[in-house]
Amino acid sequence: MNLPAAIVLLSFASGSAISSPPRPAMRADRRLAASARFRLRGGAAEMSFATSVAPVLGATMANVMFASGFPEVLAKRREGKLGDYNPLPTPIVFGNCLGWLSYALLSKDPYVTAANVPGLLLGFWYVLTCLPLASKPVAKQMEVTFLVLAAIHAATAVACAFFVPTRAGMASLYGIVSNLILLAYYGAPLSSIGKVVE
Repeated sequence: MNLPAAIVLLSFASGSAISSPPRPAMRADRRLAASARFRLRGGAAEMSFATSVAPVLGATMANVMFASGFPEVLAKRREGKLGDYNPLPTPIVFGNCLGWLSYALLSKDPYVTAANVPGLLLGFWYVLTCLPLASKPVAKQMEVTFLVLAAIHAATAVACAFFVPTRAGMASLYGIVSNLILLAYYGAPLSSIGKVVE
C-alpha cells in the first residue's frame, strides 16, 4: 500500500478533517441534541414556568386579593353601616383594574385580563355598596377619588386615541398610569394605620 492511500484510510477511520463535511441531516441531529441538552439543564421547564405557570399564579393571587374584601363589605351591607371599615381603597380597586384591563386588552394579554376583570366588577360593587353606608365626609372622599381616577382614565384614553401612534405605545402609557394607580392602592390603607396610631 502506498503512503497517500494509507493516509486516506487512516483519516476515514479516525474521522479527521479530511472527511467530507456533515450532511444537513447530521446538522439537524446535532441541533436536536443541543436542544435536548438545553432542556435537560432546565431551560425548557424554566421558560414554561415563566410563560404559563407564573402568570396563572399571578392572576390567581390578584383575584384572591381583590376578593378578600368581599366578606367584610357584604357584612357591612347587612349591618347597614361601615363602622371602622376603610372604604377608600374601593374606588382605587376599580380604577386600578380598569387601567390594567385597558393595558391587557391593548397588549392582548389573557393573564392580565383574567387578573383584572373580576377585580373591576368587585371594585365597582364595593363602591356602590360602601358609598351609601359611608358618613358624609368619607362618601365625599370616595366620590372625589372615583372622579379623579375617572378623569385620569379619560385623559389616558384621549391621549391614546389622538396622540399615541402605536398600539405598543398605548399599552406602555396605560402600563405607566396603572402602576401609578397601583401605588395609590397600596398606599390607601396607610390612612387607616394613621388613625390607629393616633
